[in-house]
Amino acid sequence: MHQYGSAIQTLTMAGASEISVMGHITGSLQCSPTFAVICDEILAMGNRFMQDIDMSEAALGVEAIKRVGPRGDFLTDKHTMEFLRKETHFTPTIFDWTDYNTWEQKEKETLIQRADAKRQKLLAEHEVPPLDPLVEKEVSKILYAADKALG
Repeated sequence: MHQYGSAIQTLTMAGASEISVMGHITGSLQCSPTFAVICDEILAMGNRFMQDIDMSEAALGVEAIKRVGPRGDFLTDKHTMEFLRKETHFTPTIFDWTDYNTWEQKEKETLIQRADAKRQKLLAEHEVPPLDPLVEKEVSKILYAADKALG
C-alpha cells in the first residue's frame, strides 16, 4: 500500500494529468476495483496537498504571533478560530483516522471493508449520463463498419 501512496503522491506533485496505476496489483497483471477506490482516496489527498496555500500576512497570523507571543495560547486566539474554519481540510471517506482504542470499540471495519462498501455503493448508485444523440449515431456507424469489416 505504501508504494502506491508514494507513487501517487509523487505523480500528483509532479503535475501528472493521468495516473495509470489506479487499482493495479501484482505488478499490473491484475486490477482490483476495491483497490481502485483506495487509490482514488490517496489521489484525493494528493490533490488537496497541491492546492494553493494562502501566504498572506493575515492568513499566516503575523499580527496574532506578535499579539500572543512565544508562550501564549494560539488555540484560543480569535485569529485561530477565524482562519481554522477557512482552511480546506482533506476529509477522508474510507481512511479511518481514529485512534486504535476507538476503532476497536467500534465495528473494527478494515480499510478493505470500507473501500469495498464504497465500491458497491458506487456501482449501485452510479447513473451513466446518456450520450449525445450525434455521438451515439457516430458510435453506431463505427461499430457497424467494424462488424462489416470483421465479418
